[in-house]
Amino acid sequence: MKKCFLQVITNKWYVLWVVIVISASLLRFHNLENQAPFDWDQNRDYHKVSAIMGGKLTLLGPIAKGDTGFYLGPLYYYLLAPGYLITNGNPLSFPTTSIMLDLLFLTLLFFIAKKLKSPFIYTMIALIWALSNFTIKNSQISWNVSLLPLWSLLMYYFAISSSLSTLKLVLYGLVAGLSWHIHASLLPLGLILPIFFTNSPHKIIRRCLLLALGYLLALTPLLFFDLRHAFFNSRLLFDFVDNTHKLAAPSLPTLILDATTKLGKNTLGILTGQLTPSFFVGALVLLLATWSLFSKITTLIWSGIIILLNFIMVVMLKDLRFPEYYLAVGQLPFLVILFHFLKHRIILITLVATSLFLNIQTYDFTPTSYALTNKRLAVQAVANLQTPVDIRYELSPGREGGLAPLLKLNQVEVVESSPTKIIFTDQTDGPLLIGGELAVELGRFGGIRVGKYELYNR
Repeated sequence: MKKCFLQVITNKWYVLWVVIVISASLLRFHNLENQAPFDWDQNRDYHKVSAIMGGKLTLLGPIAKGDTGFYLGPLYYYLLAPGYLITNGNPLSFPTTSIMLDLLFLTLLFFIAKKLKSPFIYTMIALIWALSNFTIKNSQISWNVSLLPLWSLLMYYFAISSSLSTLKLVLYGLVAGLSWHIHASLLPLGLILPIFFTNSPHKIIRRCLLLALGYLLALTPLLFFDLRHAFFNSRLLFDFVDNTHKLAAPSLPTLILDATTKLGKNTLGILTGQLTPSFFVGALVLLLATWSLFSKITTLIWSGIIILLNFIMVVMLKDLRFPEYYLAVGQLPFLVILFHFLKHRIILITLVATSLFLNIQTYDFTPTSYALTNKRLAVQAVANLQTPVDIRYELSPGREGGLAPLLKLNQVEVVESSPTKIIFTDQTDGPLLIGGELAVELGRFGGIRVGKYELYNR
């Protein structure tokens, strides 16, 4: 054991990866309460996890693509539950969980590097990922999208495996099936990628059965729910697909132009920290992905397949309003292709150094207007009154997220009939009014103003 330990601490790649993970941790956890948003999605998740911890288990997760979509699986809710339990319901446990998932992604990337015997390339990729302002900010947002990098890495791992045992085939099916728990943009990938493992006549039936077994295991919660509720979620899914086909969509060139520009924006976000829309950069990513299909290197072929399939599926949504994170699954494969394409160590080191320099210029740890710390201070101002209060929210949709659980954590008694009226608003100026009556301002906390009115003062 002592010999093994000495081998680890004297191996430069082990040491460098430990430094990378520690650096990533410090950048993500530093001033987290001032950076982590807690808006509509986080508020929804908080109430769901609170219900789970209260004994009300759920078979459904977040709704996909707005209020008119279908329900995803509940995996993310149950991943949030341990942190919620350990911190006694502290909302900060949610972005903490999101960061831990990102650090797990970096750690698993090391094992893939070891498996592929390509420590230099994957260490450079890990450096960019760990220190990119874009990935740092994304990891601080607690929502189901935070599982995208980890999911894409696991799919990538199984895709490049030279041989798959019985257990690995089941696990691959399980990971593919978990796309139904994470995000709508993954569903086509989760369905199509496993097919590539069944294109060989060798033991094709066995492969299909093992993949299907893993896939069904992942779908178990959703299947149970549908069996108990007359296939309610399945009907929502079919309605969603049907409505997508009926959309009066823009022309195909317009859709491709928009998706390519957003792909370029994502790519520049990782490499420079600046989210600048760029058709040229997006087109370059697609060109490299196409080039990789003709490579003899398995990792490059699979990277290209993942990027191009993801891009095609996004275009098929026929919606110009889709957010850039729908293309997030292709971020790691792009870096793999780029670093293999450039090859030479001097060029790669120069690229990484330039990327890190540009990213460092964009670092900003000042509190955001609606970060948890500002919401905590706003609630503390109400808690200091030490009296039951009637709460009113006049905030833009989502911005009230986190206030209700923080009021509960601070033991603020909310009573609708209380004569002490409190208002939370994002109104930047002008008088604070509660029911037409002028309220006394208790303070401004980031973008939130808090006012109080005593009913018996009339």
